[in-house]
Amino acid sequence: GASVQVWSESKQAWFEGIVEEAFSTETLTEGYHVRAGTLKVKSAAGTKWVTPENAAKLLREGGESRAQKKEEEPEEEKEHEKEEKDEEKALQLSAEEREAFLKKMEKKIGYGAYELFLGASDVVRSDRKCALAAVKKYGGALK
Repeated sequence: GASVQVWSESKQAWFEGIVEEAFSTETLTEGYHVRAGTLKVKSAAGTKWVTPENAAKLLREGGESRAQKKEEEPEEEKEHEKEEKDEEKALQLSAEEREAFLKKMEKKIGYGAYELFLGASDVVRSDRKCALAAVKKYGGALK
């Protein structure tokens, strides 16, 4: 699942979370009637069912976990960082490309948002802002 931050009303704070499931169709799961586009998000605050109309105010881009970094030897670490930066540059979306995609996404609703995201390049689909925009419009975009 996608890494996100989720707002907890009871704790009045943002928590790192993972989208455990995105429901593209209306369904019955875990004893709940779930509407299409709903996301099931797990965080330290608990599990939250986020409906499409609440996604924009309850979800935002997730941060990377710094606690998970492995200790590496200095030379290996430098080489590894250089390789990662080279890969990131190859897969990095320019600001202009991102804005163009996000403008197109703003005009889409429901399944149209999914189709736009599905038809986008790998670079666009791997961009967090583009992926989150697609999920906010249509939860099934995570599949």
